[in-house]
Amino acid sequence: MRAIDLFYPVAALAFWTFLVLHVMGFSRVRAVARGRARISEFAYGETERVPERIRRANRNMINLLEVPLLFYVGSLFAINLSAVSTTLVVLAWVYFALRVLHSVIHLTTNNILHRASVFGASNLVVVAMWVALVVGAARVT
Repeated sequence: MRAIDLFYPVAALAFWTFLVLHVMGFSRVRAVARGRARISEFAYGETERVPERIRRANRNMINLLEVPLLFYVGSLFAINLSAVSTTLVVLAWVYFALRVLHSVIHLTTNNILHRASVFGASNLVVVAMWVALVVGAARVT
């Protein structure tokens, strides 16, 4: 498998994160412009007075920067160690799809059971990626 094949789902998740960042920023600006929040309420994240939908966008952004860090680092290791495999690439695309689904649920219905199920599944995929990476790296060395 080529390294570029693993790069694509990594880039896709990065662009998804940029999109959610844009949505979060736009929703904050719009809330201030419409008088639903004061700019000072965003000085340290946001206060409880900020509308819940906007707080969810911020929380989703944080989610996209926590566990996905392990996805990004593992992918970089796989590329650097020449341990990219079909398994890793498939898992990376599954991870990307689950993270997008998690964001969509979080930013729309916010059904906790659905969101938590997808979040948990995505975390298991990252664990599987790391297992595949360790096994693949052992074969390469």
